[in-house]
Amino acid sequence: MIRAHKLKIWPDQFGAVERERKTQELRKADRDFKVGDCLVLVEFDPKHDKLTGRYLCREITHIHRPEDVPRGLLEGFVILSIFPCDKLSEEALLGQGGILAPSVEWVKP
Repeated sequence: MIRAHKLKIWPDQFGAVERERKTQELRKADRDFKVGDCLVLVEFDPKHDKLTGRYLCREITHIHRPEDVPRGLLEGFVILSIFPCDKLSEEALLGQGGILAPSVEWVKP
């Protein structure tokens, strides 16, 4: 079973991830992030306070935690290195037209 996290991401950041110019995410450590987990990054437009309907699937390949970078990362945050998911994982995550596929363990904060 795939472990996944559904996270909102603002349009400028979404575009950078989409173009693979941004390969890391700074996130609050409010979930049990693990290497190998998948992220479904859902574009959120803060100006209109709504989701745009666009999404990206990325796999967590490395996690920087505060104890890994003393004096370099605030407690309560992590930096996730991300890489595009393979097609099979993406299909499992998205299911048949729905973003909450039953074969996925969706990790909540």
